[in-house]
Amino acid sequence: MTDLLLRLKKINLTNFRIYSNIEIKTDYDILFLTGPNGAGKTSILEAISMAGTLRSFRKCVDKDMIKWNSDFYAVDIDFLENKDIHNLHLGYGKPPNHDKTTRSLRYNKEKLNKISDFVGKFQTVVFSPDDIEIIDTTPAERRRFIDITLASVDNKYINNLQKYKKSLQLRSFLLRNNRSTPIDKNYLNSIDSEMIPAGIYIQQKREEFIKQFQPYFEKYVALISNERDKWQIKYNPSVKDLNSVEEYKKTLEKSLPDDLRLRKTTKGNHLDRLIFHVPDSPGLELKQTASQGQKRTAALALKMAQFSYAKEASHKTPVCLIDDVLNELDKNRRLSFLRFLSEIGQAIITTTDMSGLGDFQKNMKTNSMGVFEINNSELKQIT
Repeated sequence: MTDLLLRLKKINLTNFRIYSNIEIKTDYDILFLTGPNGAGKTSILEAISMAGTLRSFRKCVDKDMIKWNSDFYAVDIDFLENKDIHNLHLGYGKPPNHDKTTRSLRYNKEKLNKISDFVGKFQTVVFSPDDIEIIDTTPAERRRFIDITLASVDNKYINNLQKYKKSLQLRSFLLRNNRSTPIDKNYLNSIDSEMIPAGIYIQQKREEFIKQFQPYFEKYVALISNERDKWQIKYNPSVKDLNSVEEYKKTLEKSLPDDLRLRKTTKGNHLDRLIFHVPDSPGLELKQTASQGQKRTAALALKMAQFSYAKEASHKTPVCLIDDVLNELDKNRRLSFLRFLSEIGQAIITTTDMSGLGDFQKNMKTNSMGVFEINNSELKQIT
């Protein structure tokens, strides 16, 4: 199957972050957004990525993205998919003449009722200085990375993840609020009957993901480090040796005494772990053994691998959103990243200072490059 080349043509923001209304024509192979810290560059990338995943890569909730003293926000993008122009709209809040907070999703002006019908229409991969947190912080951050990546290419994964999270919430509420009376086993079983099939699907897809993702990760670690570093990824599920509904059910039944004592669900996909480690030594995690430079190499390789995986799985070439990353790279990493960007479709890059990127611009193989300066939510094109 031929990969579809995606290209963002235009974005319009209404009451999003600091922007009352702004339209940006983005039809370049490489587009730089430059300006001082706090000018609103990252907010533009955030809005573009929201059109792909409905999640803020800054980990903010929808109400935080509504401009101060406004009731709603809206993001509209036009993008090219091979030769066809498509439009995506997402909004949140209380739009004019509405008294209830709602989320609105449209594709080519057609209303969409399900998140899974929206996510994945437009593919993006975000590169951010905070990517190092995937390597260096909690298992929850790593699960979030897997979930975002899989949700962008698999609608069924989104649906099963939503079912699992809803069931887990009900289960947690039941466990927390039955201190003085025996737990309702029938109700618990009905919750588990919904959660288990969703959990099995999630676990199987995560296992498949690691097998497909690992070669990309190893390739880019070697590329960035000039073959000095070799690292692997291990998926460590909470429910072991899972092959059937009955096995998952037995695991939950066996852990029920601990669940009742601790008042929480102690086994399940919400506790799965992703481990970055030295080859053939899962006990030697990068989090404990690697230098900060090595962790940055791993984080950059992780996102480059995410691009390649998403391209293969969706048969669409994602738009790369690169938030203030280039100036953090040393010469060798920058050259490796340059080679990578020369092979992709479109990249939108934020930076506070263009003066340090002369070598990057000079060596970048591209047919078109644009530079916009942002200051006080105003946009100005620079030659």
